[in-house]
Amino acid sequence: MRDSTGKPLSSVPLVKRWIHPAVIREEVEEDGICGTLFKPPGEGPFSSILDLSGTGGGINEHKGAALASEGFCVLSLAYFQYKTLITDLNDLDLDYFEIIAVCSINGTHVIGEIVKIKEHGKRLPYTEIPADKIYYINQALCYDKSVKHMEITEETDLKIETSPRRTAFRLVASLDDLSTSTVFVTRYLEKKLRDSSHYVEVDMVPGGHVMDPPYFPAHQVVYSKFADSIQAYGGEPCIHGASESKAWSNTIAFFKKFLGSPRPLGDYRRIVATARSHL
Repeated sequence: MRDSTGKPLSSVPLVKRWIHPAVIREEVEEDGICGTLFKPPGEGPFSSILDLSGTGGGINEHKGAALASEGFCVLSLAYFQYKTLITDLNDLDLDYFEIIAVCSINGTHVIGEIVKIKEHGKRLPYTEIPADKIYYINQALCYDKSVKHMEITEETDLKIETSPRRTAFRLVASLDDLSTSTVFVTRYLEKKLRDSSHYVEVDMVPGGHVMDPPYFPAHQVVYSKFADSIQAYGGEPCIHGASESKAWSNTIAFFKKFLGSPRPLGDYRRIVATARSHL
């Protein structure tokens, strides 16, 4: 707690546990696939989730650990700038992904020129980004308007509506996202999915780019490797934090509805740890 001048008045240490002590963490590196597997105790079978991070590279395990603590078996998958994987996202081939993801967080609706990914070794068509729509707030790059005004063509449109009819979708849109025009993208994808008779649920929540598990620190600005500049994420930390709790609980309910409710792991404070967390 600080006063109006920024002088600290009081402080208290907080401990955030990302992983239940009974969850088993195992690094996976096999046949060119790299990631981290979080497995609940027991023999299974388990309701399983594939956790894909964004375009920052490396691997992020906090979502996988938190989901596994709810009883799901989760593979947090890395796809570039990690161990033996490629270092440039533009060299990524979609053949790497052998499992279809059903949940996308604050993503876009069209293949843009920043990330020129491949499929079967061939570069996919992409649309140009309108540079005149890029602007800055306090020297931080804002990319949301450029995403909104990218030209959609038959070749570059992500045909999400062609997914199997049984595929269910959950879209989380941040109202103050300065990195992606999330509300526009969500409404665009939602209409396509409803027109194709898919199940789709939408959360519109106050906050900036990326809704992480509850109490994960909000980042209003980050360093973008692709743009080589400071990029604005938007959002007000307090409001963003409150939205994380709401969005996360609804996401857990979504997975339980379509994957089945896993067996509860119990109160971690009353369980002797059976595995050491490396997070």
